[in-house]
Amino acid sequence: MRKLKRSGIFAVLALALILTACAGSQNDRESDSSKMGENGTENSSVDQSESNRQEDSQTENSTGEESELQSQKTTELEQGWVKLSEDELEWFNEQFFNVDGKSIVNAFLNCAYEDIKNISLVELFYDGEQPSVAISDEEMVQLKGSSIDHETDFQKVATSYMDKMLRTYADISFEETNKVDIENFLYLKEYDAYYLSHGDTHYFPVTITAGIMDKDGTVKLQYVNDLNEKFEVTLRAHDKGYYFVSNIAVE
Repeated sequence: MRKLKRSGIFAVLALALILTACAGSQNDRESDSSKMGENGTENSSVDQSESNRQEDSQTENSTGEESELQSQKTTELEQGWVKLSEDELEWFNEQFFNVDGKSIVNAFLNCAYEDIKNISLVELFYDGEQPSVAISDEEMVQLKGSSIDHETDFQKVATSYMDKMLRTYADISFEETNKVDIENFLYLKEYDAYYLSHGDTHYFPVTITAGIMDKDGTVKLQYVNDLNEKFEVTLRAHDKGYYFVSNIAVE
């Protein structure tokens, strides 16, 4: 009887130890699982934070370029420039540019230049003198005997005319220019004139879309030409009108 009782006690103790061991193992697994969950949450937070930083950086770069352009315009206005009114834009569209009989004014927009001295003379005087001048028989003999194409009309531009137009609209003389593209003309020394042969025209209307004016009267006008290209022309005011300063392409 005593042996049987001891055996029963031993069995109970063994069972208790097994249950205790199982409970400890379960607690360890729950603890490990909890730690893994915490680590996963931390990693997810780090990844999300990095993604947010990249998005913020891209947004800052995009808005930075826009802000730089806007800042440039704002700076000009703060330094004394003022926006032109609709009436002033209309005046430039209808009274200064695109005027019948004054195609030479629009011709100053036929090419780009940062300095008026570098304007292309062949683009500026492509249509010859306005109004056109007669070419003598003696001139025609020399022109037809030259390498210039004489199957179309001849356009004549005297050096004196070039000089007069440059002084009137750009405040520089013919000799003060860099004579860009002058070699595309045929020059007859005895008549001191330049000649082209073509049947088309380089007169094109433009549309002034916006503009600003400085306190000294300098004007910057944004316009679109017949090819839908955008330019900005700068004009310097004087007591009888405006002088051309530059004409540059813009985005």
